[in-house]
Amino acid sequence: MDGLRWTLAVITGMAAIAWFLFFAWGNSFRGSFGASKNSEGLLFAPLLILGILVGSLLLPEEKVFLHVVAVGVVLMTLFSLLLLPKFSGAGMIGLSYCSLWLVYYGLAI
Repeated sequence: MDGLRWTLAVITGMAAIAWFLFFAWGNSFRGSFGASKNSEGLLFAPLLILGILVGSLLLPEEKVFLHVVAVGVVLMTLFSLLLLPKFSGAGMIGLSYCSLWLVYYGLAI
C-alpha cells in the first residue's frame, strides 16, 4: 500500500507543479499581447484540491478525511466519464487516477 500511496502522492504533486508553471507561463504570455491576467482563483482552487488529495495520501489514518476525499474522487470519476466522448485522453487520465485512488482508499479502510 505504501508504494501505491507514494506513487499517487508524486503524481499529484507533479500535477500541482505543472498547473502552477502553466498558469504562470500562460499569464506572462497573455500579458505580452496586452491581455488581462487570469484570475487568482483559477490558480489557487485547483492547487487547493490537489493539496487536499495529497493530504489524504499523507494521512491515511484520518478516516473521516479519507471519506470526504473519496466523495470528491467519486465526483471526479463521474466528471471524467462525462469527458470521455469529447476528450478521451483527459477522461482516461482522470479515470486512471481515480481508479488508483479508489484502490488506495479500499486498502486504507
